[in-house]
Amino acid sequence: TAICKQGIYLFILFVIFVSYNRSDMTAAIRGHIVDPVKQEISDGIIHIKEGFISHIERIEGARDESLPYIMPGFVDSHMHIESTLLLPENFAKLAVCHGTVAVATDPHEIANVLGRDGIEFMLANARKVKFHFSFGIPSCVPSTNFETAGASITSEDIKELTPIYENVILALKQVYDPEIPVNI
Repeated sequence: TAICKQGIYLFILFVIFVSYNRSDMTAAIRGHIVDPVKQEISDGIIHIKEGFISHIERIEGARDESLPYIMPGFVDSHMHIESTLLLPENFAKLAVCHGTVAVATDPHEIANVLGRDGIEFMLANARKVKFHFSFGIPSCVPSTNFETAGASITSEDIKELTPIYENVILALKQVYDPEIPVNI
């Protein structure tokens, strides 16, 4: 498990390094590269140029057991962190241990209770850790005109929040009432 943890942590650092997409970043990361599609592990060097993987160099010969494992991570494309009963920072710490490196989350539940303040709380808390969170902004809070919620999200909230968090809020999420987003 020590090798597995070391590999996951190296990959997480690698994802953070590449995901920020800084054009001035250049690096070479050497390790055991896990290819789940081909179901093989080979030694190699991942070369990063201008923030992107430029190429992967395979190294033949004796395996260096001191090298970390580098493996692809999971991306959860839709989840509600609030349903886990964890703060984003605590969710990230547990998700990384299981190979998840990024999530696209919809803070709909907290928006139902606290509105814009709840969304901003989740965004601020997510910034405490080096984990890749992408948030969608709930389009319908409450979900329908027949629901009673503790708060609401208005088209003005969406217009104001989106530019403030433009690199984190990436989508309008779960349109339950097709008439509501028309006014955005």
